[in-house]
Amino acid sequence: MIIYFADRKMQILGQASTNLNDGIFIVDDSKTEYVSNGVVIFEATVCYGDTAVKDMRKLCTAGNYLLRKHNAENEFYTIIDREFNEENREVTLYCEDAGMDLLNTIAEKYEASQAYTAVGYIEEWIRGTGFEIGVNEISNLKRKLKWDGESTVAERIASIATQFDNAEVSYSFEVEGMAVKRLLINLWKKRGKDAKVQLRLGRDVKNIRDKESVQTLATALRVTGGTAEGSSEPITLEGYRYDDGDIYTDGKLLKSRSAVAKWGSTWSNGKHIERTYSFETTSQSELCAHAVTELKRLSSPTKTYEVDIVTMPDNLSIGDIVYIVSDRGELYISSRLLELKTSVSGKKIEAKLGDFVEEDSGIDDKVRSLADRLANLNLTPGTGGNSNYNLTVESSSGTVFTDTLIDTNLTAHVYKDGHKLTDSEIAAVGKVVWYKDGVKAHEGTTYRVQNVEAARVSAQLEV
Repeated sequence: MIIYFADRKMQILGQASTNLNDGIFIVDDSKTEYVSNGVVIFEATVCYGDTAVKDMRKLCTAGNYLLRKHNAENEFYTIIDREFNEENREVTLYCEDAGMDLLNTIAEKYEASQAYTAVGYIEEWIRGTGFEIGVNEISNLKRKLKWDGESTVAERIASIATQFDNAEVSYSFEVEGMAVKRLLINLWKKRGKDAKVQLRLGRDVKNIRDKESVQTLATALRVTGGTAEGSSEPITLEGYRYDDGDIYTDGKLLKSRSAVAKWGSTWSNGKHIERTYSFETTSQSELCAHAVTELKRLSSPTKTYEVDIVTMPDNLSIGDIVYIVSDRGELYISSRLLELKTSVSGKKIEAKLGDFVEEDSGIDDKVRSLADRLANLNLTPGTGGNSNYNLTVESSSGTVFTDTLIDTNLTAHVYKDGHKLTDSEIAAVGKVVWYKDGVKAHEGTTYRVQNVEAARVSAQLEV
């Protein structure tokens, strides 16, 4: 990994790397991504020699820019905080990708005169910052919003997204060489994709920490909305009727029958656990719909999983859905990556998972399905071999598969006249070649099939 330091005019001042062992080099780093606000945080500790003290103070001035290059990643940050440790000859940097223009600029209180799109609101506060709108998946929505207090522009953008059906924000940059061409704010209905990636304890994942909390649990919400024109008070659900059999309105409260039955204490005599909820709208029906969604979320304990990832698939990004498997405990969930923390120097990847769904493992069905597919494999010796050679395939299955994904190691065994050949004996005869969907995919006695719904695989001994 290499980081380049630049001044406020984007002139490159110097660089540091994890691969250097003298001069200016990175001894510690972490990059943390969040779904919640879209901001990416980069922290690094950089060591320097006696002769570089003056240069480092120029390079690491708070407010300067930092370009980070690692593999295919090209990222742009602003140095928010820096701290020099003269004794250890090191400087610690705290950087964010939203930049000073969004983090340090104040968005004042504001009330819209009519309903606007999310972009209409955001452009009110990003003029002159260099940022522009990139992806916009909520362009069809309009809201009449109001803010009674001040906030940073970054906080206001996050607030706007939340009030547009809990949309999500990310920041991205178009970098060419050492030049940043565009600063982009992206608006997503929901970030990420179903990555169809399976992470397994003991292989891809070092540890799983299962956390559960009732700290935010509620069985009823006291709901308020926006303030209608000509009124001095925000609207509530008073007078609005809603009842779906479980969740219902009761004056200003929205209540859940099943939640209070489960979580109400024996001595509370049916008393609800109340929390407040507000959503900027002057429509009672819209306010109720959003409150119902929120009450469904809060009426169960908050569960999260924190995992230490050994190897991160290349196509995995923040917000993606992954499948976590623990063969020992038969833990099996599909979950979103809500936070992702990576360290190049420490060779560590930590992820916080949420929005999870516990899945039925279906072990027997999956193993049986895989066995059926293996039974149909075209496993025949090559035409150049003698007829007394025989090839069989063994699967490392017997594990858990998702409903659509297969992940197993296939091993080919070659026999001659009933005698199993060693790798060196196979090499003296020819080679085992694997074909996937008719295309040559691998050479060798073992072949891993992973993250696919179905595939036609054949193995041949070619001499």
